[in-house]
Formats: sequence, structure tokens, C-alpha cells
Amino acid sequence: MEIVEKIHDIFLEEAKKSPILMSDLASMERYISESYTGRSLIELLQNADDACASKLIIKEIRKQVYLVANNGRTFDERDLEALCRSGASTKHRKNNTIGYRGIGFKSVVNYSNIVHLYSGDIKATFSKMLTQKEIPEAENVPLIRIPHNFEGNEYIKYIYEYLRNEYTTIFIFEVNNNCLLDEIEMFDSSCMLFLRNIKEIIFDSKSRENVFLTRNNQIEDNIKMVQLIGTEDNQNWLVYNDSKNNVTDIAFKYYDNETVMARENEAVFHSFMPTNNRVNIPLKINGDFSTDPSRTKIVLDTETTDTINNVVELFGKIIEPIWQKKTDIYGIINILGQASLDPLRTIKGNTISDILVEKIIKKSQNIVLLNNINLGGVFLQPQWMTNDDFKIICEINDIVGIGNELELDIKGIMKFAKLIGVHILNIDIILNTMAKNVLSKETRIGVLSEIINRSRLGLEKSTLYNFNNANIISFESGVKSLNDYDCKELVEESFNLAVIEKVDSKSFVEQFYKKMGINYAFKFNDECEDSYKKNNLDLGVKRISKASNVKKWRSVEENTIEILRQPMEEKEVRLVRVNGTYEYPADFILVAAMNPCKCGYYPDMQKCRCTAASIERYINRISQPLLDRIDICVETPQIKFEELNGTKKEECSDTIRARVIEVHAIQKKRYQKEDFQFNSQIPAARIAEYCALSKDQEKYMKKIYKQLNLTARSYHKILKVARTLADMDGSENILDAHLNEAVCYRNIDKRFWRDSL
Repeated sequence: MEIVEKIHDIFLEEAKKSPILMSDLASMERYISESYTGRSLIELLQNADDACASKLIIKEIRKQVYLVANNGRTFDERDLEALCRSGASTKHRKNNTIGYRGIGFKSVVNYSNIVHLYSGDIKATFSKMLTQKEIPEAENVPLIRIPHNFEGNEYIKYIYEYLRNEYTTIFIFEVNNNCLLDEIEMFDSSCMLFLRNIKEIIFDSKSRENVFLTRNNQIEDNIKMVQLIGTEDNQNWLVYNDSKNNVTDIAFKYYDNETVMARENEAVFHSFMPTNNRVNIPLKINGDFSTDPSRTKIVLDTETTDTINNVVELFGKIIEPIWQKKTDIYGIINILGQASLDPLRTIKGNTISDILVEKIIKKSQNIVLLNNINLGGVFLQPQWMTNDDFKIICEINDIVGIGNELELDIKGIMKFAKLIGVHILNIDIILNTMAKNVLSKETRIGVLSEIINRSRLGLEKSTLYNFNNANIISFESGVKSLNDYDCKELVEESFNLAVIEKVDSKSFVEQFYKKMGINYAFKFNDECEDSYKKNNLDLGVKRISKASNVKKWRSVEENTIEILRQPMEEKEVRLVRVNGTYEYPADFILVAAMNPCKCGYYPDMQKCRCTAASIERYINRISQPLLDRIDICVETPQIKFEELNGTKKEECSDTIRARVIEVHAIQKKRYQKEDFQFNSQIPAARIAEYCALSKDQEKYMKKIYKQLNLTARSYHKILKVARTLADMDGSENILDAHLNEAVCYRNIDKRFWRDSL
């Protein structure tokens, strides 16, 4: 008690000399508590870890009274004085503690009016009421400043009980709200991953199970399995640590003998404790990052930069042996292949996530070069090429190929290779090889389909020359190049059918054949039905079947979705039949939804079991040209429980409807002299007139156009949406905020489709 009285007298005398100081400290304390909202429990956990405690217990001993105890080092006089002084912690960076600011404990002001401390020779009470009585001249006083003699005698029996159970430091909080209970219920067990000492948290509460952490399962040097037992799913994490710098860790979530993608809310940077900074890779990263006072946001300074470099070096140690051994037993490359960069980073400024991903890409490229592999000589296998043909082309041209077979050994290698700048096999290399060799029918069909699609935008002279010399097309007498082709000979019917299926347009194939002087004989009618059934081919055309005198369309096939492009663009449906061509109006609003993968759970790899290739195939059912014809494309993530169970009052439909009608009226008035009524109908030639931008806005959109690699069509969509947003705000001119929001509605297609093979 002598220690408490001594420190009490020192701080009381200081306060009486300057009552205004107490008011300032109270304001600062309130600011700290607001900054640490929802993190007070984490701070208590960190303090216990710094005290070398292995166990922490939280117990509600009576209504609105909580006991928090740990078995770590007890408080001494120096510790108590540091606790009372903001920013006067005895902890320092680069040693055995993870806290260093000395202000985190003040966050308990969020939920407590009175705090009792019982540790070694320290028995103290912090109370605003007691402090205010001693300093009546102060307008306001802080909670954690002046310690008083222990006033919690009614809790002595609980204290002695836990002291007997080898707990050394005990806090008792008399709470005034449910904040602490909410934190207990929402506690993320992965907060314990990077603690150095704590192995067990006991929640002696009906609302929460106990959590045990084990970190003794050493797999390899610098690799350990950390288990969080007692959570809903008993989480396992594969943690890589840098032995030279033991504060740097990379943690991969581990499930069923392979790494899986961490949930979005789990994939965050840790400065020992979790921050709000997202890692643009589905994993966790821990390091000695500098943070703001709330410890929720990482600050980009020299300390953080050094830590980022340490993390990148650790990534290199993980990647290099995988690349050398050509095997990845844990599936780590698949996780790294999910890395992404903010497409607007050059405009908004780089975040720590973008800096890290860019450095990882550079590091990975250097590793490839160190293995005497030139990135320019590495190519990915196209989806439409067989494994055997890909091997043949790679061997003949002496190039390094990353194909589907390597994907079996190293899951996600193709996506990771694309991340570091590896390109799909060049079409000219393929054509040159095909001039000397006849490849499989499947590959030849894929090559021809690729050429036809490219020809719509124009072919390079070199590509056209190589195509004429390549043995691609199956004629009735066999496979020939166009240079060897007899103009009277017909293209093989089954080959034609397969090409039309790939291109998804008979007219495009017809136009290309005509341009190249190729003779063909093929009609889209029932006479061909036996032919394509015999050859087990699917035209991608929906046929009508009769059942009970009711006509039903077959379910939409993969390629048939693309048929929507023409009616969406031209607002009419054109039917071509033997007897004539028929056109029908088709002015409609398309509202559609899709899953990101076949099972629907991607990118939550805790639930998703789709392979990278199957996800790629599924997403590619929707092409970029089709996306360009859609005004708004947004992601709808899984609803959080708090949102589902919340009491927030949502906007009613009548209010929304009234706003839509009002915006429609604005547009009808604006376009009353035009032959269109709405912003979505503005012709390309009139965009500049009705969606006028200032010089600064034009400069901004120029950057966006290049950064997002927009097409002219998608660029115009952004301007039309921005025009509508301005109308909703009652603004005559398009403002910066409207452009920014409109751009956000185009980001999702770049996230999911930017890397498609």
C-alpha cells in the first residue's frame, strides 16, 4: 500500500497545481478510448503476453463486474507509475515486448467506471469519482491517472481464489455497458497467432468457449503448425518465421492437409495484434510495423519499410525451393497466385498491401532469373491446347513451358506465373511450329478459333503469313495449309461444326472463310443434326423440343450467354433462317447474378473446393465484351451476422421509387427534343455534350482509362452512370464524387476477369 500512496501523492500534487491538466488528460483518455473501440480485450491480452503470461482468464463474477487475471510477471512501482502516465511505458521496440506506447490500457474507459488492480505488492483502485472528490476544481478527470488505496474488498474472496490457482495479476472491472461482453462474443481467436507467450484464454462465460493455442508442432526449420483449439472450426495455421528476424511471420490457413485461402476478415496485417490493413493475399502477415496510436492502422515509415523488406525476403525463402523442386505439397503457390493490386493505386496512392505485392512480384521474378530462366522464354499453355501438343511446341522451340501437368504438382502455378509476368504461348510460335508439324484436331480447332476472333480486330502481316503456311484446317482429303489448299475442296463438316461452337458465331466463321478464300459447305438446319450427333458435337445452339404440346428452351449453355451481346447493343433480335431474316424489338433491362465459381463459395477457400482451373473456366463463361455492355457490375459479399441481426432501419421501397421517378423526370425533360429519353440511351456521338467534363476530370478519366485498360464502350458506360449519379444528387454538372463512384461500379470485372487465361 505504501507504493500506491506514494504514487497517489505525487500525481495528486501535480494535479492540484494544474487542474486544467486533468481536463486535458480526460479528453485525451476519451480520444484513446474511442480509437480503441472494440479492441480493449486485445490490449489486455497483449499486456498479459508482455508480462510473459501463458494463461489469461476472463470471468463475470457478478452482474456487470468482470475479473481478468493472468499468470505473468507482477506489477512493481515502475510499472504502476508508467500505467498512470500516458505514453510513459517501460516497454520498447526490438525487445521481448510487443507493446511500446503505454496507452493501450486506457481503452478500458470504453466500458468501465472503476478498475481494481491486485498484483504483487500493488493493490490499487482507479475511480473517477474518488479522483473528482480530491480535485473538485477540475472540470473533468481521467480514470487511469491517480491510483487510490484498494477499494474492492467485496471482491477479495474471488481474488484470493485466483491467487491460489497461480494467477499473479488480477484486474476487476465494474462495467457500465455491454462493450466487454460484445468483445468477448466477437473475439477472433487468430489474434493469438503471433503472441509469444499466451497459450490459453479461458472465457468463464456462457457466451464463449475457451480457446487453447498450441505452437509446438514443428514441421520443418522455421515452419510450425499453430493450432487454435476451442474455436468453432479448430483453426490450423502454417506459420513461417524468419530465424534471423523472429518478429516476421507469414501464416497460411491450413485445412485437410493443404493450405486454403483465409477469409477476407482474417487476411490482415498484424503488428503482433491485428490491424485494419488488409493483405491483398488470402493469408496473414506479422511484423514490427509502425502503427498509429490506436494500433489499427499501419504507418508507412522507415520501420515499416524495413519490415516489408523482411517479409518479402521470407516470401522468397518460401517460393524458391518450390520453384526448384517443381512441387508444392502445401499449395502455397496457389495462395500467392491470388495476390492482387488496387487498379486505382497510382491515383489514390500506394497502400502497404500494394507495396508488398509489387515487391513480392519483383522478388519472384528475380528467383526465376536466378534459376537461369529468362521470363521472356517462359510461356503458359493456352486452355484450348492439349498437353501433348504443348510439349511438342516447347521442345521444338526450346522454350520453358508451364502447362496443365505442372499445375497438378504445383497447384495454382499458372495463375502465379501470370502474376509475375509470364505470358500465354505466342500465337506466332504456334503457327510456325504447325508449318512443320500436324498437331491434334483439338489444338487446330483452338488455333483457328483464336485466329478468327483476332481477325475481327485485324491480323498482323507476320501472323497472316504464318497462318497461310500452318497445317491447321481439316479438308476432306486431310490436313493442309492454305498455301497447299485446292480452292475446290470442301472443309470437313465436323471440323466446321467444332469451330463454329468455339467462335460462337456462324457468321464470323463464314466471313473469315470467305476472306481467306476457303470453300465450305455447311447449313444450320436439321439436316446436320445426325452429323453433329454422330460426331458428339454441341453447336451451342438451343433447339426446341416438344413435350405435352409445350415448347421449352433447353438450359443456357456456356457459350449461349454471349448471344445476349447483339440484342443488348442494338436493342433488337435478329433471326436468320433459310426463308429469310426477321428482326424484332428487344429493348429490355437485364438484371443478372452469378456465382464466382461452380460451388458458389469462392473466394472463401475454407468452404470452396473448386480447383483454380475450374474457377477460371466458370468465370470465363462471361466474356469481357459482354461485361462491357453492362452498365453496373458489383460484388455482393456474404452478409455479416451483425448486419443480418442488426436493428438498422433500411430505406423503404416507396422512398427509393419516388427518387427514381424524380430522376426519370429530370432525364425526360433534358432529352425532350431528342429521340431518346434516358442517360443509358445517349449515343456515343452525344456523350461529350451531355456528359461534359472539366479539364481536371478529363485528366482523371484519362488515367482511369489507361489504368483499368477500359474499352471505349466501358468508358462511355462510366460517364453515363456518372451522369445518372449527378441527377440523383440534383447536380447539373458531373462532379468528382460521381466519377469516383461510377468507376467503383467497373472494378469488379477487373478483379475477377483481369487474369483470365
